[in-house]
Amino acid sequence: LIVGGRKNEIINQVRHFFDANQDNPGLTREFSVSLSFEINRSVIISMAEKGIFTRQDSHLLAQYLSSADTPEEFLTWIAALTAWCTEQTEYEIRSTGVLNAAISYIKKNLSEPLKRQEIADHVHVSQNYLARLFKKNMGITISDYIAQQRMELAANLLATTAIPVTEIALQVGFAAQTYFSSCFHSYYGKSPREYRKGARQKQ
Repeated sequence: LIVGGRKNEIINQVRHFFDANQDNPGLTREFSVSLSFEINRSVIISMAEKGIFTRQDSHLLAQYLSSADTPEEFLTWIAALTAWCTEQTEYEIRSTGVLNAAISYIKKNLSEPLKRQEIADHVHVSQNYLARLFKKNMGITISDYIAQQRMELAANLLATTAIPVTEIALQVGFAAQTYFSSCFHSYYGKSPREYRKGARQKQ
């Protein structure tokens, strides 16, 4: 319920639990500490399973540390924790949408210079945000990703078509064939013509 953002439901359940057990001698501070620890641990694991590894902010952590003091403090923490889960999940969804849009734009425009600002403008975010998004999710920089996509497209065209190397160079964003051949050799360890010859021999 917490990870799903169903704040009202979880608040009602927790409130009912405390009301039903207010005279229970087993409902000690130690029990509340243990309960809050298990809830927090379960939330962190569940968020990680969704691919969300963001650390909780200092304010939420402070509420966690005081959550065992009173039932009201516990309820306040639960509400804040649920809101944090909702916020992080929505942020992850937005980030995924931005990243997918940027990747799609890059793949459709590999014949163009493709500047980082241009891509950021297309998906309506800042350059720095886009750069962090790529590094976090792709493990490489935007420039490295573009270079990778250019080389992979070039390799595919060399292996599956008879398009001249000069034309392929243009299609993957290189005005000069010599520079394209140099980059291709650095990436694949062989020249475009050698790569094409090897691909044909395997067919």
